[in-house]
Amino acid sequence: YDLWRLSQVLDWIEPYDIGGARAIFGSFMEGKPILSTIGESKENAARRRLWHLLLEGDRGCILWWSEDCIDWKAPGCPLTAKGRALAAVTREMTGPLAGLIVRARREWDPVAIHYSQPGVQVNWLIESTEDGRTWHRRFSSYESTHNRQAAQRVAWLRQLRRAGYTPRFLSSEQIGRGDLARGGWKALVMQGSLAMSDREAAAVRAFAAAGGTLVYEGEPAAFDERGRLRAAPVFVARAACSNVAAAVAAVPPPVRVSPASAGVAVHRYRLGDARLIAIERDVDVRMGEDLKLVGGDAASETPVAVEVTLDRAGHVTDLRDGRRLGRTDRVQLTVDPWRPSILAVTDAPLPDGDPVAHLAAAAARQGARKQ
Repeated sequence: YDLWRLSQVLDWIEPYDIGGARAIFGSFMEGKPILSTIGESKENAARRRLWHLLLEGDRGCILWWSEDCIDWKAPGCPLTAKGRALAAVTREMTGPLAGLIVRARREWDPVAIHYSQPGVQVNWLIESTEDGRTWHRRFSSYESTHNRQAAQRVAWLRQLRRAGYTPRFLSSEQIGRGDLARGGWKALVMQGSLAMSDREAAAVRAFAAAGGTLVYEGEPAAFDERGRLRAAPVFVARAACSNVAAAVAAVPPPVRVSPASAGVAVHRYRLGDARLIAIERDVDVRMGEDLKLVGGDAASETPVAVEVTLDRAGHVTDLRDGRRLGRTDRVQLTVDPWRPSILAVTDAPLPDGDPVAHLAAAAARQGARKQ
């Protein structure tokens, strides 16, 4: 499916997070309801996924109310063990700390990832030639685990997020109409961008000529938007890009986490005058078309110690336990495998008492003044 075209006509969506679809829709449908079906039967697994989806921008979830959650045969129709586990997590997700993220505005970096439906199609044609006469058996269930371009898209996105970046996807149509030149972008990651229109390719070349950073491998725009091979190259071919995050180092992220091997991702928000920084374990868990989750391992279920470095100092408060960490640009944290660590960074120290309640009240006052 062309996710850009879908995003322009849908009011809300429940995406299966295959090939980075959740992040793509999050870029194209910001502010619109994006929901996911939760099928986990264990409390911590559901907690980890719901917190991740909240940080991504989801504002609700879908729960099946069938026999695995409600015991219809027992008097009073009580919740099953799975239902009780989900109930505990949904109560947490409607609590005050999660409410701060709901009210906050997500911050993005000037790093764009190219989303090209013609590129998807040309890559698919090239990959499917390996199948010979069985090419027509490439069902979407097969693609979700075997498509190399989709796997690389997810891998590059994860590299950027683990390096502290919050990139956005930019579609071929957006680039062709000039959004790359107007949006304050500093880097364009062209992943699998084998096909481009002349207008789109010219916009990318102009962006690079104006000082923008291009990150790619192979030869972008080798084909036009209809999949016809061009007679001459538009971009110089490059060898494989092993570390996309290092390639955009000229655009330093506002928040960095070390060590890089910790496997955590950073999400940043603005709530009134406060910056909110969430650090979560970046676990490779994906939902298949059968609504079953795959991925994850024992190592991802253990806490990890990290150092968080900010681009500028501020008064830092750990919103999980209410600790005031003082004015600093460097914080030591232990990230829980099931819940993200969430920091508030403010110009002045937060007053005594519950910092979450204070931030919520301050945001409500600012919202009332704007109205």
